[in-house]
Amino acid sequence: MKHKLAIRKKTIIILSLLLCVTASFAQKVGLVLSGGGARGMAHIGVIKALEEREIPIDYIVGTSIGAIVGGLYAAGYTPEEMEEIFCGQELENILTGKIEDRYYYFFKRQEVNSAWVQLRFDLDSAIFAPYLSLNIVAPYRMDFSFLEYFSKSDYIANYNFDSLLIPFRCIATDVTNGKEVVLDGGSLKDAVRASMTYPIYFSPIRIDGNLMYDGGIVNNFPVDVMCQVPDVDYIIGVKVAAPVKEPTEDNLIATFMNMIVEKEQDQIFCKDGIIIKPDLPDLTITDFNETKQLVQIGYQTMMDSLHVFENKIPRRISSDSLMKKRKEYKQKGREILVGSVKVMGLNPSQSIFMEKIILEKNEIITLEEFKARYFKLIMEDKIKDLYPYLVYDSILNYYEVILHASSIKPFQANFGGYISANAYTTLFLQLQYKYLGLQSIEAGLDAYFGRYYNSLVASTRLDYFKKPTFNQLVKVGYNRWNYFNTYRSFVGSETPSYLIHEEIFFDYGFAFPVANKAKVYGGITVMHTHDKYYQSNVYLKEDNYDVNYFKGTTPYLVFEYNTSDYQYFATEGMFLKIKLNYFEGSEINMPGSTSIVRESSIKNMNWFSTNVYVHKSFPFSKWYSLGLIGQAVWSNLPLFSSYNATKLRSNYFAPTHESNIAYLPTYREPCFLAAGFGNTFKIYKGLQFRLEAYYFQPIISINKNIDYTPSYEKYFKRYAIMAYSSIAYTTKLGPITLNLSWYSHNDPDFIFNLSFGYLIFNNKIF
Repeated sequence: MKHKLAIRKKTIIILSLLLCVTASFAQKVGLVLSGGGARGMAHIGVIKALEEREIPIDYIVGTSIGAIVGGLYAAGYTPEEMEEIFCGQELENILTGKIEDRYYYFFKRQEVNSAWVQLRFDLDSAIFAPYLSLNIVAPYRMDFSFLEYFSKSDYIANYNFDSLLIPFRCIATDVTNGKEVVLDGGSLKDAVRASMTYPIYFSPIRIDGNLMYDGGIVNNFPVDVMCQVPDVDYIIGVKVAAPVKEPTEDNLIATFMNMIVEKEQDQIFCKDGIIIKPDLPDLTITDFNETKQLVQIGYQTMMDSLHVFENKIPRRISSDSLMKKRKEYKQKGREILVGSVKVMGLNPSQSIFMEKIILEKNEIITLEEFKARYFKLIMEDKIKDLYPYLVYDSILNYYEVILHASSIKPFQANFGGYISANAYTTLFLQLQYKYLGLQSIEAGLDAYFGRYYNSLVASTRLDYFKKPTFNQLVKVGYNRWNYFNTYRSFVGSETPSYLIHEEIFFDYGFAFPVANKAKVYGGITVMHTHDKYYQSNVYLKEDNYDVNYFKGTTPYLVFEYNTSDYQYFATEGMFLKIKLNYFEGSEINMPGSTSIVRESSIKNMNWFSTNVYVHKSFPFSKWYSLGLIGQAVWSNLPLFSSYNATKLRSNYFAPTHESNIAYLPTYREPCFLAAGFGNTFKIYKGLQFRLEAYYFQPIISINKNIDYTPSYEKYFKRYAIMAYSSIAYTTKLGPITLNLSWYSHNDPDFIFNLSFGYLIFNNKIF
């Protein structure tokens, strides 16, 4: 019996020793993923190959794009799931900052104007300090995506990166001292966001009070960090970064990157390992169009390299074991339900305002519902640096949203304009005051100065966010169009060579949102219009011009639906506008010396107007988009005392930027149908070629009599055609456009223009 016990003890001891020896040879594998922008998609293929060959990955260290791929893998995402993320629309939205249509809150969309430069200031500022953004792309879309990807892992790992599915580290750069920071705990979302924040392209974020930028600046291939992990026995390093181009006198970016980016090491000195360098095409950091190809290159490169080191890693992890491990990890997570919200960085009134938008009292919402409300907040332009967190409350069993934000300076000055080879050149100035408290208040002054167009409009807007959400808007304004100084805009032989149209108005309006993409607004406008013109193209210096006044009111109601990406040169989305007007007032006509009619007259007038306009763009590919336009207008406009006065108050068809500026009486009628199409060819990033054609069919036409009075012609008696071609390059300030327009039944038929920027009129009555 004693002999058997002795044998059993010896067996146990031997087995224990064997287990210890086996454990000592159960080598831990560390994976190092370099930065490299879009080329980093090859990392996914590398991981995919390692999984297929059952090579274990025990630790991950990444920089920049390597931090994104490594962070996702450490958080439980499979290579297939990562490939789906990077191949889909999601990635493009992150890189461009685009908010999907279903989340875009049209009600808070700012009115488009001709601004180029924006300056924000306080009244106590010593000087006007321009607001210079530290990013080209708004980061809000990316920040929320990272919130979705990593918040559950923050809860599971309790903010300890060693407790993730795979222990993880990533590298960031401290902006203050330019030193490397190894991130091994805290919010995984923050760590990945900091590590991939490419300077200038994305704005930096704060971690522990310090601003952080892309880790690739100081350590783009962090093998040395993996060397410090004591359990790692074998290191697999993957380098995907393109070599930094040699600096030249005319290559500012290459010079800048050479100055700030430290050189990478090409060998692993500390431990046994291998460096994989996939042969990748030369791509920009944001060119993710070749994701599938890059994944395949990474996969094939790793498969071709396995024979070099596979035998050095005897341990294997089966697909079933890895799947089980990943499933068990994810099951520890909690469904994201939001039950409370806290705003930090703003005053109490602003915080209450934002909290009410996110969450109503005693309400619990899903992540998808929170996402819609978060993007609604983004449209509120009185706050900036909005950054979200989700923190799980284990007592109440829901997540709390913590929003970090800051308020903008309340005063803002915008400068810009429109520069044209024709006589349309106009300068633009806007002054605004923006206040956010329990309510949102805006007051502004918009001014345009030029030979062709002058305008001054003062406005106030008050937003109410308690249900029902609505706003009130008051405007007082003056507009003046001097068509005499724009000879090339007169494209009809019967058009007067002297014509000035002026408007003074007071407008009170209100608006209600209709879901996220539409709004209804209405109000009443009190107006006084003043027109001056000669009835004939032949007049003497001593001749007097005709003067025509119209004083009255117009209540109106408008429905707008908008998902277009741009107001002009749209390539996707839809814009629909339905407008109803009732006009009532009196006309005062004072004939000049060129008029056949000599007596002044006063007439009371009233009429209805209905205007329906729709523009739908179909992006068939990344390089081509087709736009369809239709417009239907009905009005029982009475005839004014002169042909010119009647034309000026008629509805008009202006599908292009150029036709909206020019005075084209052929395309002004009280009732008409119009349709057309536009082809947009994207030649290069920001460079477009457009070719458009339109058909204009008046239902009722206004005819000029011999005595310059108007009369109605028969139904559908005339028609007109419009063609437009342009090549435009979009800059940060505005588009540079070279265009050629053709208008039928006009002389001259062709109008050529070279311009920079947009000329967007203030509110106009007619």
